[in-house]
Amino acid sequence: MTLSNGSQSCTKPKRWSRQHDCCLNCQRTDRKHLGKGLCLICYHNQYSVDNSDRVKAIKQASYHKRGGKELSKIMREETWFDGNREAALQRDNYKCTCCGTPQDLVVHHIDGNGRRSKNPNNDLDNLQTLCRSCHIKVHKPRKIDKWSINYDCCQKCGTTEIKHSGQGLCRSCYERNRRHQQKTGS
Repeated sequence: MTLSNGSQSCTKPKRWSRQHDCCLNCQRTDRKHLGKGLCLICYHNQYSVDNSDRVKAIKQASYHKRGGKELSKIMREETWFDGNREAALQRDNYKCTCCGTPQDLVVHHIDGNGRRSKNPNNDLDNLQTLCRSCHIKVHKPRKIDKWSINYDCCQKCGTTEIKHSGQGLCRSCYERNRRHQQKTGS
């Protein structure tokens, strides 16, 4: 290295680590070297891949230590609905207020001021129990009034009374078809 006065310096340029000029994985030098020629981020990512079972066990233990599913549910209800979610479900008899099904229920903010709003309105009068299907219809109404996106009726039995399940079939035909496939092994 040449100095401003023209003399030579005997110092070597600084390396990223003792053996490497940059991270072997991402080629970056702005992150701290951790080991095995990898920066902090790449090392942790590689560790997570190599020890996925161990990392999963540690995360699960931590989750259960902090209260697990029940505490998560309570915290979610308190944060998103000010504790009124269960009251709304109870008021609506644990059934969808649109179609009456008791399955796959969610609580909907009628005025749209839900959890992502700056001023969420979690009053009980603003909460409505809906099934997932009806909830999707509320948020993404279809321009064409059809039984499903691609079909006017069930392709097997022709009904429009039973909800669409998939592959152009109503729930009954879909389940019947699935059970038949399981029996035949196809």
